[in-house]
Amino acid sequence: MSQDSIRYECQKEMTIKTCESIHADLLKLLENAGDNKEIVVDANAVESIDTTGLQLLLALGKACQDIHIGFKVIHPSECFNERADLMGLTEKLAVVR
Repeated sequence: MSQDSIRYECQKEMTIKTCESIHADLLKLLENAGDNKEIVVDANAVESIDTTGLQLLLALGKACQDIHIGFKVIHPSECFNERADLMGLTEKLAVVR
């Protein structure tokens, strides 16, 4: 990861139960993006993720695209990979395996 990147560490649980706090975290991340060229999401810790968690990350990726900065998901956990693959979102989430 370069100095021009912001890193976000995913929580263990990214579900409807935790989406409000995750959403707030992601909004702060975007507000602080500044001159950074990329937002990197580390999904290594994810033990549980549902469509809400995936939607939040999709929205983050879209917001990054809108402000012309890069976005990718790195170190996806097995759970994250399974859900993203099942929903056909691996490519849209720019998952780096």
